[in-house]
Amino acid sequence: MIAGFRESGLLEDRDYVLSRRNAQGDMATVSALIDAAVSDRADMLITFSTPTLQAALQRARNIPIIFTYVSSPHAAGAGTSDTEHLPNVTGVYMLPAYDDMLALIRRVVPQVKSVGTLFVPSEVNSVFNRDQLAAA
Repeated sequence: MIAGFRESGLLEDRDYVLSRRNAQGDMATVSALIDAAVSDRADMLITFSTPTLQAALQRARNIPIIFTYVSSPHAAGAGTSDTEHLPNVTGVYMLPAYDDMLALIRRVVPQVKSVGTLFVPSEVNSVFNRDQLAAA
């Protein structure tokens, strides 16, 4: 992202101020960091996970939010489709290639009878990915 800013001719501290906040995986801290960004009057928030997107959606309703590293922004609450979404939210999401992965497993381990997965029931992205794998 920073390299992209530079390639666009934007320089940190001249054209923008970047504040990096890392919760180290602690969701209570994520909420506090979002609140701090709102209090600091951030012009935009860029989130790098589904849980941070969800926290931003709940706590920063009037700030533009840009997300990435998300499997389903719709499951996270950003909207119901790519065209029906919150007006302050945009980003890039990735759908896993489960069909290709399962075909590769079948090719590499043809005798496989079952495939297991680990997921976190309290995380919508984890449940979404489990469901996508089951459907594939």
